[in-house]
Amino acid sequence: MSMLVHVVIRLWTSNHHTGLGVTPLIRQLCSSSLGSTEVWARPRFSGSPCQNAFGTPAVRSPIVIQFVSHKKGIVMKSACKPISSTHYVRRALIVFTLLTVTAFQPAAGQSLVIRDLGTLPGGNSSQAVGINERGQVVGYSFDARGDQHASLFENGVVTDLHTLPGGDTLSAAYGINNRGQAAGYSFNSSGYPRATLFEKGRVIDLGTLPGGDNSAASAINDRGQVIGWSFDASRASQAFLFENGVMTNLGTLPGGYFSAAYGINERGQVVGSSNTASGWQQHAFLFEKGVMTDLGTLPGDNQSIAQGINNRGQVAGYSAPDSSVWHAVLWTRER
Repeated sequence: MSMLVHVVIRLWTSNHHTGLGVTPLIRQLCSSSLGSTEVWARPRFSGSPCQNAFGTPAVRSPIVIQFVSHKKGIVMKSACKPISSTHYVRRALIVFTLLTVTAFQPAAGQSLVIRDLGTLPGGNSSQAVGINERGQVVGYSFDARGDQHASLFENGVVTDLHTLPGGDTLSAAYGINNRGQAAGYSFNSSGYPRATLFEKGRVIDLGTLPGGDNSAASAINDRGQVIGWSFDASRASQAFLFENGVMTNLGTLPGGYFSAAYGINERGQVVGSSNTASGWQQHAFLFEKGVMTDLGTLPGDNQSIAQGINNRGQVAGYSAPDSSVWHAVLWTRER
């Protein structure tokens, strides 16, 4: 059973799979288990776009799937994250977290309510991914044309953060800092995703590591440091830190060849995952002061992923003995 390398893959499919009259996007979190695999394929596919080795749709557990590109004549394998049911090719990108808005009520104590944040005008689907201390929420929404655009949800208004100038019509924002800067990705004119900064109406391509053509940003802190992953010249995913106009390769754990960064705090500490010399299994890492440290796994497990880190240095993620049973974990420093 394969494990995940990084967070996002984009697939196109003709809509005969759903029997509807328009062409939807399957936007689902898939990741390459092979660092050199092309995971941003965009030709159309026939039949079910996400199938296991027995031809049945991928449901609920990570499975190895095969993508056959009739346009490029290539076969790609990757690991597909869980989806809740088989008919939600219409659903867009499955993202890290669902948003709930907290309402504080005096005397009665604290209660939680859920609020519909809406969509871009004419759109019928949206998702919230990140939130800052000012209550600004980012994610994406479909617009009236059916295109997915990075979006800001604030004070009952959904604002289109747009896409790269001259690029494709697909973008999303994953994180926002307290200065209102958002980070995510946008597809360029060549049909590849690029790590992107959304700031004051501008959509800025952060580029890739040398030789790479794919990248995406996962998070941004108040210092404007952006982290994520990028392909390098060997087409392996590498964790990066973008700061002061420079994208730096954070490398891998010893013996590894792929990595991705998912979280950063205000101290500039970065967490994510990397494979190791043992093979494709990933281990959570902490990167600080130029050093990547293996955070290990729960006893008996062989893989782990770190998703976030707070300013106290506490790291949250998950650990597993295989790809089907995951346990939420918290890494803390011993005193």
